[in-house]
Amino acid sequence: ILSQWTRPGTLELDIGFERRNRILLDMVQSMMNFIKLPLSFRRYALEMMTKLFNMTPSKTFFPTPYEIWHGKSASYKYLRVWGSPTYVKRLVGEKLDS
Repeated sequence: ILSQWTRPGTLELDIGFERRNRILLDMVQSMMNFIKLPLSFRRYALEMMTKLFNMTPSKTFFPTPYEIWHGKSASYKYLRVWGSPTYVKRLVGEKLDS
């Protein structure tokens, strides 16, 4: 592997990943506009979109990055529509709860 430096503002050598990052940022912007959340939630939207992108099969990445990392195919059962209400079940109650 040969390390090469590029100046700021120049096109990177790996155009595929540059395009992937642009697609991710466009999807995050779309998600944020759809729900009208404050910009402070942008990090969570990017994290969710990256997980989805890594789990989704494509022609470019086979097997998916998730399958390479975990050694099994992804489970989609916990996915919900972005912005839908969610509830968290408390597993441990307080000491005086009856």
